[in-house]
Amino acid sequence: TMPNDLDPESIGVWALGIYMNTENSLKKMGQERVYQIVARTLKGYVVIADFGGGLLVTVSDGKDTDALIPLMRAITQLVAQ
Repeated sequence: TMPNDLDPESIGVWALGIYMNTENSLKKMGQERVYQIVARTLKGYVVIADFGGGLLVTVSDGKDTDALIPLMRAITQLVAQ
């Protein structure tokens, strides 16, 4: 689900670009694979997770940061499968 002012297709394209650039940069540093990217902004958090069959993009409004830890655990479990 996304707020009405965000286009899900655009978010997907942007997330893929962020993921691919990050993965490419980290491979140049000797890392093998990116599983999660977490970005903290003034408006909240954006989590991009690679679960093997695609990317999971989660956008949080940042009002309830206590909910972010369980969310990250849930994403980690999805990515690990």
